[in-house]
Amino acid sequence: MILGLRRLLQQDRFTNCAVCAAALSTHRTDSDTVREFVQELCAVVPADAAADTLTPRPICQLFYELYEFYCKSRGRKAFAGNVFGKRLGDLHISRQRAGTADLQGRRPWYYSGVFLNGEGREWLLKLQRERPGLGHIDYVPPPAEEPADRTPVSVGPS
Repeated sequence: MILGLRRLLQQDRFTNCAVCAAALSTHRTDSDTVREFVQELCAVVPADAAADTLTPRPICQLFYELYEFYCKSRGRKAFAGNVFGKRLGDLHISRQRAGTADLQGRRPWYYSGVFLNGEGREWLLKLQRERPGLGHIDYVPPPAEEPADRTPVSVGPS
């Protein structure tokens, strides 16, 4: 016991312990419901794949509702929406506004770099059964519009 006290006074702090560090890491992972949600229900993709305009992206509000449902179903407490967004940012999942309007004329906010995996789709179906008017979670950007008239325009004398 005296040796331990002597070491503490010399180092001016407790000695780092690999077992304690591993336990702390496990505790942080287990207590972070956002990380757990993403690890179990989502696939995080590289930025270049997330930039694909034909790939569906989860709409922020509906993605958060799925997260809340997931937490509630597992007896866990969900973080508030702003904390949820910050935690996703820590996981390199960014929130973006659609550059073009969807078919209803809206420009929704969506998350880039993350998609629901198979298990996530199953959870989404459970949520949609519980809340029938929920709507679709995916935002798929409309394709770039082509001009209706493709007749060449002459410039200058012919």
